Amino acid sequence: MTRVCLKTLGCRTNKADSIKMAQLLVSEGVELVGSELEADVVIVNSCTVTSGADRDNRRLVYKARRGENDPRVVLTGCMPMAHGTEHPWLDDRSIVITDRTEAVKWLVDRYGKSSGQPCHKQKNMSRTFVKIQEVSAVNSR
Repeated sequence: MTRVCLKTLGCRTNKADSIKMAQLLVSEGVELVGSELEADVVIVNSCTVTSGADRDNRRLVYKARRGENDPRVVLTGCMPMAHGTEHPWLDDRSIVITDRTEAVKWLVDRYGKSSGQPCHKQKNMSRTFVKIQEVSAVNSR
């Protein structure tokens, strides 16, 4: 079973997107793990609102590469949408996918549906995030 660690930086919208990605991954039989050190794939749902956020994205990618399993790193979210897919600090084990849903599809296509049962349990939350609109809907006007 492919073990995926999902790391999120930024706003509530990113957190809502990460919850949606986690649900899609679990429904496809992917095991979510809490630490990038034990993951086969680390998804970094990035933020780029400040230079500090960009720095945090790079730190997460560097930290993910130190995993025991030599994990693939998928950079998605705001940073690739704002700055494109070419980043000199990424290595050949990293992939950049601007659309979060496409990142999930890539992962499922690449590693296939597992026959195992997902181990992820959603934390009890008193509130949930509800997205009012998608960026693509605003941009299509």
